[in-house]
Amino acid sequence: DGQGGTDTVWRIYEGHTTPLLRGFLTPVTVTANDATATYDGTLQTGAAGYTIDPHDADLLSGSDSITGGGRDAGTHTLGLDGLWSTQQGYDLIIDEGTLTIEQAQATVIANSANVTYNGQQQNVSGFTASGLVNGEDVSVLTGVTTSGGSGTNAGSYLLTASGSDGNYALTFVDGALTIDKATATVTANSGTTTYTGTEQNIDGFTVEGLINGEGQQVLDVQLSGGRGTNAGNYDHTASGDAQNYLLTFVDGELTIDKASATVTANSGTTTYTGTEQSVDGFTVEGLVNGEGQEVLDVQLSGGRGTNAGNYDHTASGDAQNYLLTFIDGELTIDKAQATVTANSGTTTYTGTEQSVDGFTVAGLVNGEGQEVLDVQLSGGRGTHAGHYAHTASGDAQNYLLTFIDGELTIDKATATVTANSGTTTYTGIEQSVDGFTVAGLVNGEGQEVL
Repeated sequence: DGQGGTDTVWRIYEGHTTPLLRGFLTPVTVTANDATATYDGTLQTGAAGYTIDPHDADLLSGSDSITGGGRDAGTHTLGLDGLWSTQQGYDLIIDEGTLTIEQAQATVIANSANVTYNGQQQNVSGFTASGLVNGEDVSVLTGVTTSGGSGTNAGSYLLTASGSDGNYALTFVDGALTIDKATATVTANSGTTTYTGTEQNIDGFTVEGLINGEGQQVLDVQLSGGRGTNAGNYDHTASGDAQNYLLTFVDGELTIDKASATVTANSGTTTYTGTEQSVDGFTVEGLVNGEGQEVLDVQLSGGRGTNAGNYDHTASGDAQNYLLTFIDGELTIDKAQATVTANSGTTTYTGTEQSVDGFTVAGLVNGEGQEVLDVQLSGGRGTHAGHYAHTASGDAQNYLLTFIDGELTIDKATATVTANSGTTTYTGIEQSVDGFTVAGLVNGEGQEVL
């Protein structure tokens, strides 16, 4: 009773409470052993048993079950139940023990994700955990939160997890949102123009694959090439980078077509001289920027000859900057003027056929003679006195002939007719003399021709 008298104590014996006087019992202390465990998500009581002081455990009988314990990490009281002394006179004093449940080890892994740039904010959240026990999932980690893992531009955005939990000692592994660059194709512009003699160029580019309404200004693109003066093809290339796009480049091309020019071989007209003559040179239409014939590689052929006629004068060749069309020229050698005069002659009637032949020529060049002409003569012959035309006709390769007729003139022969004379004697009747004689008749002709 706390006043120095005899205390009444109770002990458990075969399931019955029996009052004893404390002053007549020997105290025996039974201590539940301390225990250590790791959180496993189940109720734990430990299995450490008990110790007796100062007497032997043989004094005890019955179950030695541990009471108390706990589920969560932390310290929990351990008691004993079901023990009694096998001998009278002992007082069992139960001391409690302690069960320490340590936190289990768990790793919290912040989620990661790979996406492609779409021009809008994207994010990753949440986490996974390894090491959770007894079928528990991340829902038990109510004290864990994540932050970060959000972005718009291509890049990597850290997602971190932090916090604590009563039953788990947490290790944290960062995750990340990776925004990959979108794919875009940059095509350098192409263009076709015609040679002007000055530098020409093409600029700019087009893009396929830009998203969210973005324009070329989001790209850092440099252009090179695409400029030239002479006809030909000039690469136009694009290069560069972009924060949010993985760029593929397609070359363009500036094509400078040849300008059109017409080369006309010179023509000329001359007159036959008996020596070789020629025409040379050419003219050009279509040259640009004040350029002259020296920019062309032109070869001339033909355009030379001796005899009257037409001789083709042709041009051919090429040019770096011109597409050439060729027009032939011609050397024309006109026939020289020559005058063919049929010979004339005057003779006297002989009673036989007489003729004139031959011709003369005025205008032959280079010492040429009549043999270069193909001349035929006609007329110029007769018997009787009179005029007989003597004509020339014909042609010549190198002469344009003018013909002048000649003439055979047969003058009358001179004859003397003498009337006969006679002498007679008067008879009183008319008398006469008749006849005549002729002197000068030719070729045996008689008076009958008179």
